[in-house]
Amino acid sequence: MGGAQSTKKHDIIRVLTSETTLDEEDVVIARVDDLEIGKRGEDETGQRSDSATASKRNGITIALDGVGNEMKLSNTSLKTILSDVSGVIESGSMAAVMGPSGAGKTTLLDLISQRKTEGIIHGRVLFDGVVPTLSAIKKYTAYVPQTEAFFGPATVYETVLFAAMIKLPGTSREDIEQKFEMVEHVIDQMGLSKCRDTKVGNHVIRGISGGEQKRLAVASALCTSNPRAMFLDEPTSGLDSTMAAEVIKSLSRLNREDGRTLIVTIHQPSMHVFQHFTKLCLLQDGKLAYFGKAGHNPMEFFVAQGFPYEPGFNIAEYFIDTISVSDHGCTAYYQSSALSRENLAKVAEITSLNLPMNAMTINTESSANGKGKDSPYAHDSLTELRIMLRFKDAPRWRDGMFWFTRLGLYSILACLLSAFFYQQKHTPSGLLNINGIAFIAIILPTFMAQVHVEELKFERELYTRHFHDSYYRPSNFIASKIIGELPMTVITAVSFSSILHWAVGFNSEPEAFFFFCLVNFVTFTIAQLIGCTVSATLPGDVGPASVLPMFSTLNMLVGGFFIRASTIHDAWQWLYRVSFIQWAWSAVMVNEYTNGDGTPRQFYDHCGSPTGGLDELIEQISLPESSLRLLRLFFTRQTECDPISGDSVLRTFSLEDRNRWMSLLYASISIPVYLITFYFGVSRVRHEKR
Repeated sequence: MGGAQSTKKHDIIRVLTSETTLDEEDVVIARVDDLEIGKRGEDETGQRSDSATASKRNGITIALDGVGNEMKLSNTSLKTILSDVSGVIESGSMAAVMGPSGAGKTTLLDLISQRKTEGIIHGRVLFDGVVPTLSAIKKYTAYVPQTEAFFGPATVYETVLFAAMIKLPGTSREDIEQKFEMVEHVIDQMGLSKCRDTKVGNHVIRGISGGEQKRLAVASALCTSNPRAMFLDEPTSGLDSTMAAEVIKSLSRLNREDGRTLIVTIHQPSMHVFQHFTKLCLLQDGKLAYFGKAGHNPMEFFVAQGFPYEPGFNIAEYFIDTISVSDHGCTAYYQSSALSRENLAKVAEITSLNLPMNAMTINTESSANGKGKDSPYAHDSLTELRIMLRFKDAPRWRDGMFWFTRLGLYSILACLLSAFFYQQKHTPSGLLNINGIAFIAIILPTFMAQVHVEELKFERELYTRHFHDSYYRPSNFIASKIIGELPMTVITAVSFSSILHWAVGFNSEPEAFFFFCLVNFVTFTIAQLIGCTVSATLPGDVGPASVLPMFSTLNMLVGGFFIRASTIHDAWQWLYRVSFIQWAWSAVMVNEYTNGDGTPRQFYDHCGSPTGGLDELIEQISLPESSLRLLRLFFTRQTECDPISGDSVLRTFSLEDRNRWMSLLYASISIPVYLITFYFGVSRVRHEKR
């Protein structure tokens, strides 16, 4: 018997590797028989082979016990998305979840992985006979969504490396070396060696292809926790047949080598893709039409119902076409079939074990952070932050767009403003211009915060997935975001201030210049937090882009420049008091019109004019001709030139009692306020509902 079995296996391998053309149905049958032999893995003495033992050890047996989901359409009506799905996916299986569009494939995958967030959920999902905790699922399974989300400026290698560093425990030299080795192995295993040092890319950066992104998603998942089960939602969507076959071939090789349990939703695979699956779950309108072995078994199941199969026709398309035209006849047939009863018996056998919660192996393993076996995070908070700064935020500094949207744009704007306001004199008209450019410098970052809005919009999907998979804590995401931007904020603030301050002719004292830099640093930081808060809190693309200009304009109006503080309506006085713009502007104004000891500066630039600079001022204001004649007459009679006091300029804007350091302190209070709102938006607002 052993020799016959060996001969049969040899013949199958020979057929599968032959260059001769085979009927696609025969390829499927040969492939399934081969996998069944590998799964039995027994010789004449009944001893299980090493590969079969590894498969049993690595994978998870997943039992579905009456799983269902209903959505509330109104207070009284419900829509059934999934109904009474029961069956067992054995350890080491590669299962396909198929069905027409809207059949409930993704819903089933979300229920198994505990990602479902909406509707009424029925039934139970058991891993190795017990209901797993969410933290165990996060740590020991991996979910690969249909749409990829990556950090575009990072390379393929950096993306996989970050996943390994943040999700795998251990920080010793030996642990780090093992992680590097694992990353190299996974990259090679998923066929990504050729694009190892290529940027992943995004809507701006040209990067890797769609098929490579699919395989990169799998590679990142493999490095998160050496998962015993993987759930993949439409990994072949958007790919041509060749790319799709490459992705599934990589998954099949992964399944054979490591024995993980793989559950894949797939819409209409080709024959070469379908042949890799060992288990099949067919859904029609949320109900089971078939749940059992793949290959030729489902074909025989549907032929027995009176649906003939034409040899050579894509067997996967045959299944979909059959259940689409059966008008629920296939689901009714399955419910009354012996296969359904067999599946229910398997589920009953597993559930009758009555194992205690968290009894399965993966829940008894200790967490590396020492905070309990159910902690979903691989590291303590400080170590996690260091890893994020080193492996997640560092690649950003090589991105040219990162430099342009910060240093580049602000330098260009500083040059443009300097060209318009170059070397203003401290005459009556020049002082008006200086006040205006000082206010522009303060309000500019709030409008430029749109850069952070757009960036975080594209990161929302990524950090939402990372939170769900317990890559890192929300607080560390915010901390790394701020700390990672901090050096660039300093560089940008100093560059912007250096160009504008000396070109315009602000207070030339070194202390005044450094204070101006400090004010700009504070306003740049606040603007970044505002942009991130708006993007993290408001859903969609239109909302954040619309709210930020409204918010900036409102703060600009109560800033004290366009409308004097004493004339602002009582209904808006509260906003004037809390607006960081008016406090930052008052800090710049006091810095400009007072000396270091607090005494007002004196300006004599107007004394060179016969009218004391009045002629320049007259061109900018509208007065009756009689008033203008009186003013000219008055100034022509003056023999002495009185200086313009900085105190008088501050008094014009009700700023004579302000202190620059206290004003900057009040402006800085907005930093912790917007940090809190940013944290609320990131941790509490859900942009992805399933």
